[in-house]
Amino acid sequence: MLRHSFDGAAQGPSRRVSVLTVNPLPAEHRPERLHLTSVASTRWTSVLHVLGRHQLGAIVATAVDFSVMIALVQTLHARPVLGTVAGALAGAITNFLLGRHWIFDHPAPQTDKAHHQAVRYACVSAASLGLNALGVRLLAELAGVQYVVARTIVAAGVSLLWNFPMHRRYVFPSLASVDPVASRSSSAP
Repeated sequence: MLRHSFDGAAQGPSRRVSVLTVNPLPAEHRPERLHLTSVASTRWTSVLHVLGRHQLGAIVATAVDFSVMIALVQTLHARPVLGTVAGALAGAITNFLLGRHWIFDHPAPQTDKAHHQAVRYACVSAASLGLNALGVRLLAELAGVQYVVARTIVAAGVSLLWNFPMHRRYVFPSLASVDPVASRSSSAP
């Protein structure tokens, strides 16, 4: 129990007002105070951390994609189209596994089986393919931007504005990746 006193200046100098504050919980059992700035800061730090992992996973998957493609074409003398398809498939599998086990850093719930996530991943990837093709068509073929530059711009945009949000919220959803503050409060006893 705490007693706070202050002078009531508006009521004249001779008046003194006392306020009694009662907090029935001991200090160690009082809930942690969350400030709006710390909640926003924690949330953005978490999102940026996952975004960084997502981009690293995309780089690794792209390296696998190109390595398989080049190896098939250069060493086994496969046609470039076959090498591209095999490389893209190997890159997609790599990215899916990284997303499931490392990027989004949470154990999948028992009800969210790998094959369900794989189907959602395939749907998001198909839409991503369409967005990339459309973007390159618009920039390279219609606007006259060099195709490698167009592909780079479009790939970065699709990755940040489509793939990352869809992987985070739809393919690999978890309370921790969506709202770290909510997950902290839900794990409290």
